[in-house]
Amino acid sequence: MNTKIFLALAMTGTLLNCSGIDPVIISDDDPIGTDTSGVITTLDPAVIQPSLSSFSWALFQETLQEEDPGKNVMISPLSVAAAIYMAYNGADRETKTQMEQVLALNEISPAMLNAAFSTLIQLLSKQKDGTQLSSANAAFWDENRMIPSQDFLSQMKTFYDAELVTEDFRQNPEAALTAINSWVEEKTGGRIEKILEEIKEEEILFLVNALYFIGDWLQPFDPDQTRDAAFTKGNDTTIDVPMLFQDGGFSYHIAKDYSAVECQFADSTYSVWFVRPDAGQSVEQWVGEHSYEDVQKIFDEETRIGRIFLRLPKFELNYDVSLGDALKKMGMDIAFDPNRSDFTKLGSSPVGNIYISRVKHKTFFKLDEKGVEGAAVTAVGFGATSLPPSIDLDRPFLTLLVHRPTQTLVFAGRVEDPLE
Repeated sequence: MNTKIFLALAMTGTLLNCSGIDPVIISDDDPIGTDTSGVITTLDPAVIQPSLSSFSWALFQETLQEEDPGKNVMISPLSVAAAIYMAYNGADRETKTQMEQVLALNEISPAMLNAAFSTLIQLLSKQKDGTQLSSANAAFWDENRMIPSQDFLSQMKTFYDAELVTEDFRQNPEAALTAINSWVEEKTGGRIEKILEEIKEEEILFLVNALYFIGDWLQPFDPDQTRDAAFTKGNDTTIDVPMLFQDGGFSYHIAKDYSAVECQFADSTYSVWFVRPDAGQSVEQWVGEHSYEDVQKIFDEETRIGRIFLRLPKFELNYDVSLGDALKKMGMDIAFDPNRSDFTKLGSSPVGNIYISRVKHKTFFKLDEKGVEGAAVTAVGFGATSLPPSIDLDRPFLTLLVHRPTQTLVFAGRVEDPLE
């Protein structure tokens, strides 16, 4: 019997409110930290930023192509990367080579990846002004059918701060299932109650990442200004949705075929980028025609701060997707092949070869008016006697939650129906 390794990815983000942004610069001269034996323990996250950005955007593009055009999409590339990075530590030979290519690692060694990603998560997790990002990892395995490599477990503990949990999947699957789902619920603030419906007979290992984000807008939307307004879906049908409104100062750009606006959190390091393609172009078409570098350029160089009327749907999304097909199409098919995969650095099993059976991903994403009190004063300074431009996110739009200093893409989504 072939044995499966299953990567379960769970994450959630709750967004609570918005305005213009001041650029934040991160130092690029962080030292490389090593222990007494010369092993890299910390590394400037800039080392992996290009590869993480490349993988994140490619995964988002592929997910949009795989999904029904009329369906909302919301993934956390950061959560997916965390789980795939953990699995990559257990890969060898051709399996490892393919994963390196899909992850766009180039000359980045596993040791460098682990140290840089660990440093990045520490940076992203710094709490400030009501903004919080937490990332948790765990490995659950069947103590009777899985023998993890001690080197692999050491890497998981040292660089991913992973909880290491043994269970008896075969004799007591319900207890193991409860343990995994309870861990997910706890680490996502109760927003995702479970990642698994069952543990299959052949499954022996689960690598899990749980990501949770919550933040207040720098300048909250006034609930009294929220009104039902028309939203035109991709199939040209119109629905009424609760629409937030703000007359204030934002970083924005109005091009000939799209509109872009940035909403900043009180933290000042996190922002949400919104892009609404004009009628005649879908979100997936726009994303497919632009690289992440293109998007960064729009918000770094082409936007300007000015007074606008902003209308933004209030929405709450729950998204559930299996990412195996997307990862295979990106070039990581050997890892899913029971006859060709090589995860010998991860460990061994007396019942068969280890391979990835599925990659499960769930998200929760909420956006509403709430925010820190008093930040609305910032917008008042942009008053003018003539009417300002208006940006209405009243058609399907792109939502990107970004950590500005590192350009890390935390969430990426397509909102087709705010009421779905």
